Parts: sequence; structure tokens; C-alpha cells
Amino acid sequence: MKLSIALATYNGEKYLQEQLDSLLAQTVQPDEVVISDDRSTDRTIEIAKEFQKRAPFDVIVHQNEQQKGFIKNFDKALSLTSGDLVFLCDQDDVWFEHKLETIRDTAIKHPEYSVYMNDALLTDGQLNQTDLTVQQQIQGLGRPLTQFITGCCAAIRRSHLDKVMPLPDDYPSHDGWIINLADALREKWIISDVLQLYRRHGNNTSNSTHGQLRKMTRFDTVKTMVRRIQTNGEEVSLRHDERKLQVLLKQEKNLVELMNASQRNHLLQYLKKKRQYVQFQHKRLKIRELPFHKRVLCIQKNYVNQNYDQILGYKSALRDLLGSKVSQRDGHE
Repeated sequence: MKLSIALATYNGEKYLQEQLDSLLAQTVQPDEVVISDDRSTDRTIEIAKEFQKRAPFDVIVHQNEQQKGFIKNFDKALSLTSGDLVFLCDQDDVWFEHKLETIRDTAIKHPEYSVYMNDALLTDGQLNQTDLTVQQQIQGLGRPLTQFITGCCAAIRRSHLDKVMPLPDDYPSHDGWIINLADALREKWIISDVLQLYRRHGNNTSNSTHGQLRKMTRFDTVKTMVRRIQTNGEEVSLRHDERKLQVLLKQEKNLVELMNASQRNHLLQYLKKKRQYVQFQHKRLKIRELPFHKRVLCIQKNYVNQNYDQILGYKSALRDLLGSKVSQRDGHE
């Protein structure tokens, strides 16, 4: 099995060397590393070319003629790989020495899956380790591991890449597109092994609860619920979900042509559920505009009909009971 690593870089001189050193230390070496740089203005390219000279495996260093943004930069890196199993790699993490070996062995043992994902230990910018992992954070919030789409933890079979490439630039993220589709096809295998450090620092720390450096609990889910009630968070989330669904529907014909009968069936079921989900989300916003007594009856009816089961169950029902639709203007004040 040929192993490739797709590494997208941009102004990564501060952390890149540590990541490259961890690739050299792998117990099973990659067959190739592809580095695609998005017009860095620091020493990133110089570091990459020095790595190219000393690596005992093939290293391709590419620099875009013009800045493409992170999605198209990863798309370029992936397009230059030739491996049977391709690992997504961020410039600021550090891999444990047995990461490639563990995932390769898992892929050989479970060939029916197309994406393999390992757990990662959260650290700060100086690699000071916490006792928290990405999977633990997701589970601590009471959420399913379908929400585990951290790209730097993913390895992708060539057969899956052939379906998802080129990466659509109108989907919110490159890893979300690749991994969500694997979820839709029921082809994502989650490995509980912690196989890398996941560095969180000023340049990459987002509002994502999964990457926070403090322990996440169900109380944080409640706080998020309250915050969304107080703002237009539900509408923002709905627009995000609609955008993902629209891209999938636009790509549906091309995807189906590349799938076997089982995969097509799973994709169509997934699209049906996503349409129902978006439709019910629209309905929820209208429910919140109702007077309280009518709202209670409507929520009760939808709860009995199990419509809330496709979201967060009683938590979403409670959110609709307590919340009211907030105008776009109010949400940004």
C-alpha cells in the first residue's frame, strides 16, 4: 500500500519544522510527501526545500502562482499525490511516530472503509499538553462522532478521493466535504488511538468547542443553547446547513456516477434525511414566532412524531419552547 501525505502550508515557519521532523521519525515511512504552499511570505518554502533534500522518500514542493485560499491549496496538494492512502497534514501539528503504521494496518484490516480517523491530544501553541483529546471533547458535549471531521486526523483512500476531487470551493471546508461524504456512505472508521498532538494557538483557534483547551461538558451544550436563543444563531446555523446541502445536490449527479449500488443507496438516504432536516429547521424558526400556548402544542406534536429525533431531541424541543426567533438586526447588536 503506497502512503502519501498532503501538506498545505502558508506562513508556517514557526511550527513547520517540528511537524516535518515528526514525519521523518515515523516507524513506517511515507512513500511521498506533497507540500503545497499558498504564497508564503516567510521562510516556509525554504524549510520545505531543505526537508526535500534530506528526506529519504520523495518530496514534492509546489508553490501556487497566486494565492488560492486554504481549500484550493489543499485541493492542489491532494491532486499531486499518487498514494493508495493519503493523509491530510496540517503545518503546525506533531505526529506520534507510529501514526502511519497504525492507520496503514487499520486500512489493510478494514478495506471496506474509505476514511480512517485517529484521535489527537490537544496542546497549546508551545505544545504544552492537556489531558484532553478531540474525541473526548465531542463526547463530553453529548454529541455523536459524526461531528468528528478534524481533517488533520484523517487518512483517505484513493477510491474516495476520486469521488470528492476536485474539492468544491463553495463548501464550508475541505475536510468537511471529504469526511461528511464518507459518513454519508457509512465508510468512516474511527480509531480511538491518540496518534498526534493537535496544536491550538492564536492563528488556528476557532470557536469550535472540540478544540478548546478546557474540558467540555454537557453544560457547555446548554450554554450554547442559551447563546443561540439570545442571538440569531439558529438562522446562521441553518444557512450553513443549507449551503452544504446545496453543494451536495449540485454534485449529486457526478457522485452517483462514481458509486456502486450500495453507495448510491446510502447517498440518496443521506440526502433525503438532510432535506428533511433543513425543512424541519425552517419549521422550527416559524414555531418560535407563535404565541406560547400554540408553540407548546406545535412542539408537542412534532416531538410525538419524532421530528426532534433528527436534531438533539428534547434539547432542541426545549430550545424552541424557551426561544423566539431573533431578527437579523438584533442578532448582530
